[in-house]
Amino acid sequence: MTFFKKVINQVFGGKEDPPVSNEPVLQETIKRPLGEIAAYETWKTSAAKNYATSFIVSQYRSAQNGEENVSVFRVLNSGSSNGFLLRRVDDISAIEFQHLFDYLKEKTLEFDYLPYMSDRRMFNRKDFVETVERHYLKPNWKSNTKAANATGKMYQIFGNINIELFKMNDEPTHLKFLAHHYVDHKYHEPEPFGELVDSFAV
Repeated sequence: MTFFKKVINQVFGGKEDPPVSNEPVLQETIKRPLGEIAAYETWKTSAAKNYATSFIVSQYRSAQNGEENVSVFRVLNSGSSNGFLLRRVDDISAIEFQHLFDYLKEKTLEFDYLPYMSDRRMFNRKDFVETVERHYLKPNWKSNTKAANATGKMYQIFGNINIELFKMNDEPTHLKFLAHHYVDHKYHEPEPFGELVDSFAV
């Protein structure tokens, strides 16, 4: 079974063997050291950042025609969720992949989102230790309520955003970006997810 097939089964409830435990052995708030913060700010102005974000955008656009490189990128569409999986390749370092994870959060915040949670969870799996770093963002409902039209519906932008970085024995393997919108008469239809993806390379 391919790498992404296994991951997608986990995301959408496939029949892969369950992990040893779904309870984390450690859960803590993400706090980047000052050195990593400085490196991140430098990375944001680098060619490496431009390459990584442009790759996501180009692969997402190609996916609309079924032409994405499925060995490293997969679009996720399931009911009220839209997103993608991105596999780390050898020519991107572990710290650069972490920077990309944090950058996707930063770009999403520009759409009037609020950071709800950023945490790190560690799990004992059968043959390795899995670390999952997560940024969870929600629309700024106070601001967006004012932007709602005369129908009084709430403007959910793209929906709630969950960004996860997966590590195996502390080595990043892939990240998942998922937007989950509400299907309810109280909410406006979400904005097209592709608009959010396009913003990553701006």
